[in-house]
Parts: sequence; structure tokens; C-alpha cells
Amino acid sequence: MRTRKQPWWKSPLPASLRSERGLRGLLAAEKRRRGFASEELVFVGMHNLAQIWWCEMYSVLKSRRNELEFFGVYLADRLRLALALSRIPKMPTARQAILEAAAARLPGAEVEQLLAEAGWPAPIAQPAAEDRRSTDCIVEAEVADSSSSRYLYAHRLEATRGEHYPRYRWSFPAGRYVLVGEPDGLTSDLVYEFKTVRNRYFCQTSALPIACAQADLYGCYFGRGRKRVQIHVRDEDAVETLDAAVDKERASLTIERFTNVDSGQPPTRPKAFKCKKCDEAEGCSVRQETVQ
Repeated sequence: MRTRKQPWWKSPLPASLRSERGLRGLLAAEKRRRGFASEELVFVGMHNLAQIWWCEMYSVLKSRRNELEFFGVYLADRLRLALALSRIPKMPTARQAILEAAAARLPGAEVEQLLAEAGWPAPIAQPAAEDRRSTDCIVEAEVADSSSSRYLYAHRLEATRGEHYPRYRWSFPAGRYVLVGEPDGLTSDLVYEFKTVRNRYFCQTSALPIACAQADLYGCYFGRGRKRVQIHVRDEDAVETLDAAVDKERASLTIERFTNVDSGQPPTRPKAFKCKKCDEAEGCSVRQETVQ
């Protein structure tokens, strides 16, 4: 009987990526390799980066908290693609070999072709938690499994009210950072981003600026010239759509603002209401100064 070949995106990962301790050791070693101190931020999600348009301090604090997750998916993605493209003969196990394999140069056109053909990592309907555990690094699986009900609700709305396009995730160098992004959709010429928000006020003041910045980042790094942004306004059950050219200057400004605050520049103080139920409130000096 002929054995069915396992898809490349399910290639077993090294044991060190399947434990938090092992992944933390890899992250510390990778930062040393790049010339950064262990406390410096390097691996950042584009979604978190775009949150700078909501609150600068929130964006930076959330990025620091999520760094291990984004480093994990960076490693998993690049190791699997390196193996699929025969850049490495087998999956490495030693720490230095893992980092060298992940850092190997991969041809962009071939990478995108493989990702697009696989529709990877998942369609809008998310896979079961046990499937994620069997295929992804431990930190990525844990983060996905611990998603709060509001994020699960947003995924369901995207599945029913959003538009469906191929989607996949990849990482890109951006100055001192490595940016990890997964647009809600990609075609040959545009990036798609979908968000849901309670009312029209927050559509205009938060969801739209963040979604546009996110789409601009995706457009710049995934090499698309146009963005299609849709905001679902829940209290009206209406979908607002914006089609426009990708704004490269706005993407650069987003990274610049983030870098300044991450480097110690005092952040712009947010409106007080943003601090009342902030997920990153603990240890935030801006919040302590704002909410008295």
C-alpha cells in the first residue's frame, strides 16, 4: 500500500520548539546572534504593531508580551519552508543548526508559491485545538487555545460577514525588527483586512485607523499595491468597505512611532477611557498617570 506523503506544513518540528523552555532558550540565542540584549524586542506581529494607532504604550507592551509566540511561528514557518525547498536535508535538532537553518535565504517567489498552494496556515474557519498542537510550536498552540470568547466571536463574524480570499503567514525584516504578518486575505494585487466593532463611533476612531495601518503594513511587506478594508458595525449589522492604494508612508510612520516608544521615547498619552479595561494595564506608567 502506498504511503501518503505528509504535507510540508505539517513537518514535525524540533523538540525545542515544542516546549516553552526550549523556545525561550532559542530566542535568547537568536538575539545574541543578531547582536541584541535578551530584553530587547525583535519579533513583532504586524497586528500588534498597528495598535499604535489606538495607544502607543499598549502596542509596545502587547508586543513584548507576545514576542515568544511570534518568534515561535517565525521559526516554525522558516524551518518547514527550508525543508520543503531542500535548503536543508532534514529538520535540525541542535540549537545552532536550528537558528542557522531559519536564517537561510529563501527565494521569495518559491516561498509564496508554496504558501499560496497550501492555503496555509488555515482557512478562516479555525482548525481544532488538537490539530494546532500536532503541527505547531507549543507557544503558538497555547496562545491559540487560550483565545478569549471575543476573539472567537470575531472569527465567526469574519467567516459569515467577511469576504474569503487565500491567506497565509510570513515574516519580514524591518530595520531592527522581524515583522510577522497574516493578512485576512491576499490576491495577486491586494491585501484584505476585516474587523468587527460595536458601533460607528469606534469604527471611525479606532477600527478603521488600525485596520488601514495593518493593511498598509501587509501591502508593503507582501508586495501588494492595493488594500481592501472591511469593518463590520455590529449594532447596525452593516459592513463598511474601503478600497484604496496601500499607503507606504503610513506604514513607515507606524513603524517609526513604534520604534520610538520601544526605544524609550515618552508615548503619547491616550484618552482616559482607553485605560479603564486595558489588557496591558499592569506595569503601564501611562495608565497610572492617566487613571487617577
